[in-house]
Amino acid sequence: MRWPGPRARDRDDAEQRPYRWLVHCPDAAIPELTRLARTMDALREALLAHFDTDGFSNGPREAMNC
Repeated sequence: MRWPGPRARDRDDAEQRPYRWLVHCPDAAIPELTRLARTMDALREALLAHFDTDGFSNGPREAMNC
């Protein structure tokens, strides 16, 4: 399943998109949203690795290692 929204053009674009969203999360005063923002921020480099590896992923292989 693919994300329904427009894709990021490159790593710089991908770095800015979540940042614009993350800065508003603490203001929402919703604990779950604040926690999600912290988690996404902590995983930022792992998420952006998609652009560093030309989209290659070992995810399908990891799924087989159940």
